[in-house]
Amino acid sequence: MFLRTTIVSTKCLDVAEHIIDGETGFVTPHCDDESLKGAIDRLWSEPGLAQRLGVAAEARAQTRHSLKAAARNFAQLTQKLLQVGA
Repeated sequence: MFLRTTIVSTKCLDVAEHIIDGETGFVTPHCDDESLKGAIDRLWSEPGLAQRLGVAAEARAQTRHSLKAAARNFAQLTQKLLQVGA
């Protein structure tokens, strides 16, 4: 996602936490080969779509998983813990 790569995945584990279907990539039903093939074919036939989804995926990754985001989350957690301890 940080590399502006569009991701096509199946619904498994916590994939929905990372990919917004149709916005940052495609999420297909588990064990549905035709849906998976359809999503890949769509990206192959619509390069502009792949690029738009990749840009959105990178933006989401930067917001949620970058070093800056980790530092922000750590600071918020520290503030909460200090308030609880006070």
